[in-house]
Amino acid sequence: MYLNNNQISRLAEYAATNYELSCSWRSAYDSVIDEIYSEYGFKPRASLIKLVIRRAQVIWEGHRIAAQAVME
Repeated sequence: MYLNNNQISRLAEYAATNYELSCSWRSAYDSVIDEIYSEYGFKPRASLIKLVIRRAQVIWEGHRIAAQAVME
């Protein structure tokens, strides 16, 4: 099964939020696997999870840069 771009973006936001709460990309990785399985009913391939986590890292970096700009 394939996920569309909007679904992947939603999962990336979910992973970024999970990272914010847990401070662990591994925890975000595991939570995305659980979310895909419960929401869409299939076990995702590693490539899909890595894509979601990479997008989450980009989101997180954007938040970090924005916060740093506010503090300067």
